[in-house]
Amino acid sequence: MKLILIASIFGFFLFPSCQNQHTHSSGSDVVALNHGQRWEANPETTTGIANMQMILENAKGKELDLLQLHTDLQDAYQTIFKQCTMTGEAHDRLHDYLIPIKGHLDNLLSASPEEEMTVVDNFAKYLSTYENYFTTAGE
Repeated sequence: MKLILIASIFGFFLFPSCQNQHTHSSGSDVVALNHGQRWEANPETTTGIANMQMILENAKGKELDLLQLHTDLQDAYQTIFKQCTMTGEAHDRLHDYLIPIKGHLDNLLSASPEEEMTVVDNFAKYLSTYENYFTTAGE
């Protein structure tokens, strides 16, 4: 279990993030709106968040395999970074939103059996806030 956690953390930091983007937010900022409007996200990011939501929804009410759940969500999370084409302040705000997801992923690996559903529910609630801050062209 420790090996998987170390590999996940190591992979997160070495994974090439956002094509040709070299400046990233620290994640310490609160996700803010764009002068009262949602930021425009690339469709791949919105699809990636929707995929993560679906993975969590499908896990509810079943006997959880947190390791498999973590792997599936981590794959979807990394795909968002691979497919990132956003630039400028919208890109920075997206990272403010994405960085806390790493904590939710870590919580899946450290949850006790009694905490499993709470951790899954908290993760799902966080992902549901995506549409409060981001939209995709054509929505």
